[in-house]
Amino acid sequence: MEQHIYHLFEVVMEAGDMYKDRSRFESQFILRYHSQAVMGILRGWTDSDTEHLDEIVHLTYLLLKGEISPYPDTTG
Repeated sequence: MEQHIYHLFEVVMEAGDMYKDRSRFESQFILRYHSQAVMGILRGWTDSDTEHLDEIVHLTYLLLKGEISPYPDTTG
């Protein structure tokens, strides 16, 4: 399963022409980071997570797009 998730992110990265300014090592590390994060979530999956599946998918999407920041928005 880990290999499939890694491959999925790899396909998305290549299709979106993402991280093209990064070295091969860096892009592979980024793929490992994201795929292992998903595996960690799946390993600790709970019934509550199942109940909030849509929200989890949406949050994951926002995280991957870099649209969730740990810092307050000070531009507005």
